[in-house]
Amino acid sequence: MVFLGPVGVGKSTIMRYLAEVFRVQNRKIHVSFLKSFHGVSFVLWLFTARILGLKSRGRFAPWLLLIKAGKIEVAKTLLKFTMYFDAFLLIPAKLLFLRLLKKLGFIVLVEEYAYTSILDYLYTGKQMLGIKSLPQTPLNIVLSLLMKYEPEVLIVLMADTKELIRRWHKRGYGEPQQQYLKLLTYYCTNMVRHSRKIIVDTSDMNESQTLKFVYKLIMEIIEKKK
Repeated sequence: MVFLGPVGVGKSTIMRYLAEVFRVQNRKIHVSFLKSFHGVSFVLWLFTARILGLKSRGRFAPWLLLIKAGKIEVAKTLLKFTMYFDAFLLIPAKLLFLRLLKKLGFIVLVEEYAYTSILDYLYTGKQMLGIKSLPQTPLNIVLSLLMKYEPEVLIVLMADTKELIRRWHKRGYGEPQQQYLKLLTYYCTNMVRHSRKIIVDTSDMNESQTLKFVYKLIMEIIEKKK
């Protein structure tokens, strides 16, 4: 079961709470994520930023830090490396591992599942770095993998922009990127296609209400499978 939604909407929090509930019920549960700019790529971006003497004290991601510091050519090189590494190694390996867990009887909750990686590559490359033409091979590989290994269910958590910005400030995130937040919300709700896609507007819901609502959805899906 995959959770999508804009940064700060509460995906990780809800997944963590769900895992606790399922563990109390003695169910086998695995919580994971499959995002761009993470894993080895994240370490490389962070290491590069540190070498260049750039620090954000956790407020900004290393790729955003490099771009803000004007290290455009360095960021372009790292972006292309990230795209190829994700497409040829990280995403295929992670997908196979998650599918194995599912076959072993685990309830598998995954954040993003690489769906938003496509948008992240395009937005970072074209909008932020001015790259006119991104490598098509890694983009096509990621798209084909998502089509071949579709999750059973897509749960899209969303909220209006004002509420998202409020949550960013509450959690101590860096500068809210309003254009990206709006684009990501639109992308998740309107452009990502799936036959079992459920959209949950959390704008007027607190964490407890969202958890109860999503838990009910998941239990209905599990019961139907039985």
